[in-house]
Amino acid sequence: LIPKGKKSVYIAEPASRLLQRIQQQEKAVREILPQLHALENKGGTKPVIRYYTNLKDIERVWVEETYHAKENLYLSNYIDTLKLFPNLDEEYERQIKKGVITIARELHPATKEHIAHALKFQSKVRKIRIIPPHLKFDVDLSIWDDSIALYSDEHRHMLIITDKGIANSFRAMFAMAWMVSKEVEKNR
Repeated sequence: LIPKGKKSVYIAEPASRLLQRIQQQEKAVREILPQLHALENKGGTKPVIRYYTNLKDIERVWVEETYHAKENLYLSNYIDTLKLFPNLDEEYERQIKKGVITIARELHPATKEHIAHALKFQSKVRKIRIIPPHLKFDVDLSIWDDSIALYSDEHRHMLIITDKGIANSFRAMFAMAWMVSKEVEKNR
């Protein structure tokens, strides 16, 4: 911009200046290209991750999601969970009786309460086993469909990951834990 009296005259920049700006922008893009590639979804879908701290939302996940899947796998301090969610067992049994849940396998700690619970609710569909006393877990694990949920009674929060590969990996770990668990002894 060059002022000439009452008028202003515009003078175009040299064309080489435009090329210089494009080269600077290209350099900037090349510098961040590795970060952009890291954000790409390469050949698959990303897991869906949800996090809940509201007890009603946590109960809803069990009742409306896990209890509507044909297969349910649990590694759980179930008695502690029932203290916060006393209606879970009733709803779970209702879904088993309706034929919604056709495979239910549960692993519980070796406490008197859990063993009594297992003896009361064990059925053809609902198989409950006891894990060795030296194996301790601080969170409950639920596996259904392509999802897993990790729930903490202590912190009252739930993390859900929906991803077929992750769910299948947790199923494999559950199967290994099932192999070292013990059937409930009726004369205990």
